[in-house]
Amino acid sequence: MNFSLTKNIFTASMRYHPSIFLYFNCLAVFLIMGCGQGGTTSRPTLDVPLEFADKHMPEGWWNDAKVLSEGRLLYQGVTKPFVNCAKCHGRDGKPTKRGAPDLSDARRVRRFSDSYWFWRIEEGVPMTSMEGWSKKLSDQEIWKIIAYQRNFALRGQVYNPATDRWEDPGAQQKTGASPENSE
Repeated sequence: MNFSLTKNIFTASMRYHPSIFLYFNCLAVFLIMGCGQGGTTSRPTLDVPLEFADKHMPEGWWNDAKVLSEGRLLYQGVTKPFVNCAKCHGRDGKPTKRGAPDLSDARRVRRFSDSYWFWRIEEGVPMTSMEGWSKKLSDQEIWKIIAYQRNFALRGQVYNPATDRWEDPGAQQKTGASPENSE
């Protein structure tokens, strides 16, 4: 079929059958957006660049009281006033700035691995006001913020790289992963 004939059929369908045109446009958007997965993905690490895929929370940090306390102070801009996550994301993860993601939404937070969150804090999010913090925060400080902020939505759950899932800490022991608080 040549291009001009295809163009004529397309133009005619728009003119005589606008509902068909609308239907096909909606179908295309549906397919492009992931077939209605509702914002969930079965593999949280699939969205992470390769150089970040193997980065994970240091062992024992997810529920360490000192790490969480230091993460809270960093998140709220107490330790480093020029780094204040709460300014946009809110003190409880509910955004205070338009466009900032809701970190208290479990469905949203669970969609991504700890590697993803590390990548986005370190490198930022293009075409948004979320800047990269790699020049102002160490890797350890970024992990502390992640350990703290994930509790807004996931309340004590930890990311398990062995299963590529967020789980209750006891579930890691059942899957053969090392316990979080072993020394």
